[in-house]
Amino acid sequence: MVNGFIAHPGNPDSMPPALKLPTVADILTRLRSADDAKSVAVNNREGTRTSKAPMNAKTVQYLRDATEFLRGYYGEASADLTAFGIRPYKVR
Repeated sequence: MVNGFIAHPGNPDSMPPALKLPTVADILTRLRSADDAKSVAVNNREGTRTSKAPMNAKTVQYLRDATEFLRGYYGEASADLTAFGIRPYKVR
């Protein structure tokens, strides 16, 4: 999805703050660091590992919100949605 935001930056004034490229890139960085921390904890089998359920719930909600906004911004059948990893609806 980040590659789609890089390829199609859109109008920055019309984008909600949560979908602007710096915010999306920050979320991706935090997700990658959380995934790396999990991998280290699993490999070491020492210490405690935090549950990823709260992060999963936030990620799912964020992706739903982003998808809903992008479908409204580009249109539900727009081919531009594929750049974000979203399957456009078929035109009737």
